[in-house]
Amino acid sequence: MNAPTPAEGTHRPWDAAWSSAFETAAGDTALLAAGRALTGCLGPLGVSAGVVTAKLPAPDNVPKIRPRLTVPVLTDEEWDRVYAAVTQDPELVLSLRTERLTDALTDPARTGGVPVVPRPDEIGFSCNCPAGDALCAHTAAVGHAFADRLRATPPVLLSLRGRAHRHLKAHVRTLTSPGNGNGSGSTARTGTDTAACDEARDEADFTDGTLAATEAYARHPHDPGPPPPLPADLGTAAVAPALDTLRDEPPTPTPPLGALRALVEDAARRAAALLAGEGAPLPHDRLTDAVRLLAGPTGKPYTEAAAERLDLPPGRLRHLIAAHGYGGAAGVHVTAHRTPADPDTLAAAEAAIQPVRPAQLSTLERDHNRLTDPAASVQLRLGPDGRWHPFTDWLGTWRPAPGADPDPVAAYRAARRERARLPGGR
Repeated sequence: MNAPTPAEGTHRPWDAAWSSAFETAAGDTALLAAGRALTGCLGPLGVSAGVVTAKLPAPDNVPKIRPRLTVPVLTDEEWDRVYAAVTQDPELVLSLRTERLTDALTDPARTGGVPVVPRPDEIGFSCNCPAGDALCAHTAAVGHAFADRLRATPPVLLSLRGRAHRHLKAHVRTLTSPGNGNGSGSTARTGTDTAACDEARDEADFTDGTLAATEAYARHPHDPGPPPPLPADLGTAAVAPALDTLRDEPPTPTPPLGALRALVEDAARRAAALLAGEGAPLPHDRLTDAVRLLAGPTGKPYTEAAAERLDLPPGRLRHLIAAHGYGGAAGVHVTAHRTPADPDTLAAAEAAIQPVRPAQLSTLERDHNRLTDPAASVQLRLGPDGRWHPFTDWLGTWRPAPGADPDPVAAYRAARRERARLPGGR
């Protein structure tokens, strides 16, 4: 028998709602207490659709302990019910247009009867220790650590259930925009509109809904006139904040002093380059800008923290950083997004690479801007820069590779070279 869902008309903070369900599912106070004592030993949490994972250190020559929690991902029909309920609730619409994720969404009465917080009977345990699929101190530690994460970043629970917070926000913007006749949020579209919303989710997958700097600048009514003349020593002057007299770490949750200095120095470099006419401004995309910073000389120490704030698995973020190194902002874009492409362009690229394929009788697959050769375990993606960006399949994951080129044949050969370097490559 299913455990009861929370009473309608009530809601609790996200961490409290999760803890209540998790502790009920665990049902063993001794193991829960032992798990709480282990939380300080856990490595970074990995959160993806339906799974929370972590690692614990082990003695030399002993495999690391790998506990995990599992919950069901909400179905498309359940998410449609959540979207429909939210877009008909002006209070929730207003909340989702800000950065705050309201606790009201823990109440199934506000989400179309769909419990966003999993029920106790939906929470599963798994560990490579002798406990196997039963609760152990390691999985208890993961449950406590996830509650702590929710206290700081509630949106991660939506990601666990299969749709990130940004998806919900993008959907609310789509369904309540004036052009849809839903400006007040009084009605919602369902059914046949799902496909269009799925496409919107693809496009909004790594954006946060903030206003682009170029758009904000264009809205300003004042004409500032031409920029001031540049200093003669701009090319040789050290890029450093002239008024940087800080010596002590700022209070939390402000980023640490080293991160603030890195941000200021990066902004100064970009501003100097733009004023000197060196390159066009990068697109204002939260993910692309974060990846660009992390790919720089000072970014490596912040990768784990950035993955948590971006709600991305660390491995996914490392792939994006590699993509930036291979193809700049366009490389990040094609790694993160699936966008439409001209069918004639794809057909021409397919015809061009056909003679150099190792298995010419096998089928090539086209999907949006992606051209995949499954037999060769390689893929090309057409970027916004007009170049074909190569990818290789490694253990079911498409990884970016060096060699982006306007010529699809050159990019295909680059992908094949990279695939040959991988273990088991051919």
